[in-house]
Amino acid sequence: MERLLTEEQFEQLVAEVAKRIREPQIEENNRRSEPSELLVEIYNELEDCSPAELLRARSAAELYENLKYIADRGLRREDLSLFQDSVEQCRKLAVYELRITKQRENNAKRTQKTILDTGEVLSRKFLTSKRDK
Repeated sequence: MERLLTEEQFEQLVAEVAKRIREPQIEENNRRSEPSELLVEIYNELEDCSPAELLRARSAAELYENLKYIADRGLRREDLSLFQDSVEQCRKLAVYELRITKQRENNAKRTQKTILDTGEVLSRKFLTSKRDK
C-alpha cells in the first residue's frame, strides 16, 4: 500500500532534509572562518609592515588556510574549485614575488653603483685636495 503525504508533511520533510544537508556545510564553513593560531600570529607580526608585505602575507596565509582545510577533511569533489583557485593563487603569488625580487635586485644594483660612483668622486677630490696642499 502506497502512503501519500499531505502537502504540509511533504514541505516539512523537504525542510528537514535540506536542514540535514546544510548543517554539516554550515559547521565546516564556521570552522573554516575561524582564524587559526598561525594566522593570528602572522597578523600580529605584520602590524608595522608595508601594505605590499601585508598583501603578500595575507595571500600566503589564505593559501595555507585553504590547503589545510582540504587536507584536514580530505579532498572531496566539491573542493576541486577551491583547490584549483588555490593553485592559481599560488602561481600569481610566485610571479608577483619574482617581480618584486627582480625589482629589489635592480634597486640594489643602482644603489651600489651610486655609492661606488660617489666614493670614487670623493676619493678623487680628497686626493686632488691633498696634492694641492
